Amino acid sequence: MTFRLTNKLPNQSREEEKIDVKRKYFFILEGEKTEHIYINEVVNNIKQDAIADVYVLERIKGTHSNQYKITVSIKEYMDKNSQLSPEIKEKLTELSTDYEEENLTEEQLLEKIKGILGELTDSFITDHNRNVIEQIRVLNELNSYVEDFDRICLILDRDYRSFKDYQYDEVLEICEQQNFHLGISNPNFEFYLLLHINDAKHYNKIDLLENIRKTSKKKFVEYELNEALKTIGGSYQKNKYNAKIFIDRFDEFLSNIGHYEINNISLKNNLGSSVHKIIENLL
Repeated sequence: MTFRLTNKLPNQSREEEKIDVKRKYFFILEGEKTEHIYINEVVNNIKQDAIADVYVLERIKGTHSNQYKITVSIKEYMDKNSQLSPEIKEKLTELSTDYEEENLTEEQLLEKIKGILGELTDSFITDHNRNVIEQIRVLNELNSYVEDFDRICLILDRDYRSFKDYQYDEVLEICEQQNFHLGISNPNFEFYLLLHINDAKHYNKIDLLENIRKTSKKKFVEYELNEALKTIGGSYQKNKYNAKIFIDRFDEFLSNIGHYEINNISLKNNLGSSVHKIIENLL
């Protein structure tokens, strides 16, 4: 996990950073590995004048991967964070730092968390096990979020098999209400990657959208992405690939995406992606 912990309150930090204040991008990613590999490479290649810091808030382990539930979860975290007083936030930050520095055992940490949150414990901490530490870490990371300046960015797949139509509509509504920046790909993130290699116009659109299995292990888009990468000396596995290839070909993607949908409403039923609307601010 990547978490930045600070003992300063957000307003204090920003008052001291009046010159070239960095906009913070907090990414919530759907996949276990694929999107993380890509975003980590984006971080390594942020343009100098972007004046941005990027952080990845991984899902709490054990939570469902459904796109709707991911969106609702981050909304709940934002709501919870806004309910905590600055004093409580600072105490939780100090507590997490002590735990990271191994000054506290996990059992001691949990007891101190209960002491700080008091009657709020049950509403803030949903599961008294290892997940508790991760939940506190996420709350701490969001302490530095400045509304109307920083960015909460969700990267999700359309994947109609696990993303029902009504859920898709609700995700769009939540993102609009919360000012979340949503990058969505139809059918999936691998199609976004594929457009860095070619314009995908020679594939059957129905095959791309339905994305059924091409082999026992790979669905259509994943298979074709791997085949396309082979033509330039690369290869693709969900948990292992050279993301620098795609970063270096981002301009080609921008040319190829012109053949497809980039509006999140239209992406509900059509091929395309809006991920680049977030990424181009960094690259």
